[in-house]
Amino acid sequence: MVTAHIGKIPDDENSEHYDKMLRVCNEIGDLAFRFGGFFAIETGSEKVIVLKRFIENINSKGLAVNFDPANLLSDVNENPVEGLLLLKDYIVQTHIKDCTKVKRDSSSKYIEVAVGNGEVDFDIFFKILDEIGFDGYNMIERNDYFDELDGMSQSINFAKKYIPTQKE
Repeated sequence: MVTAHIGKIPDDENSEHYDKMLRVCNEIGDLAFRFGGFFAIETGSEKVIVLKRFIENINSKGLAVNFDPANLLSDVNENPVEGLLLLKDYIVQTHIKDCTKVKRDSSSKYIEVAVGNGEVDFDIFFKILDEIGFDGYNMIERNDYFDELDGMSQSINFAKKYIPTQKE
């Protein structure tokens, strides 16, 4: 599996840029399928419905979604649960990542925080993943926004209550 941000998919399906992205992702998706894998587009650059239509327009068995709930909140202001339900047929991996809104003066922005300390409702997130029969990968993604060791340790310990660990 290869995952990537591919840039913002244009809302206008008739644009030259949309067509170019469609052709490139179709080729990559077909190549991934031939090798028994997936090319998973990460959520967050565009609204979920735009990504879903894009994938449906390509119709490649090798094209999939890497679902990042924090990206949906912070980058496009969308509800991750609604996104899960819309993209359920295409999700092969999730990023276990969290964020919170910080207000500064007259503006606000989202920052990444340790998983469980932000605005992603992981109780509902994992419940929906179970309901849709998700059996892909769950990856904790960490960027440089919090203390590396403590933040990652908190995130792992939090995620363990949802993801059973293998017993030896």
